[in-house]
Amino acid sequence: MALIMAMQTLRLFSILLTGPAVARFISTYAPRQPL
Repeated sequence: MALIMAMQTLRLFSILLTGPAVARFISTYAPRQPL
């Protein structure tokens, strides 16, 4: 159970860290793409 919780936490942090970078990449290379 602890291992699953640790993996979920790592995935959450990875999403939080990469989210803004991905959004910036999309907004830079696809400015006319609607959400």
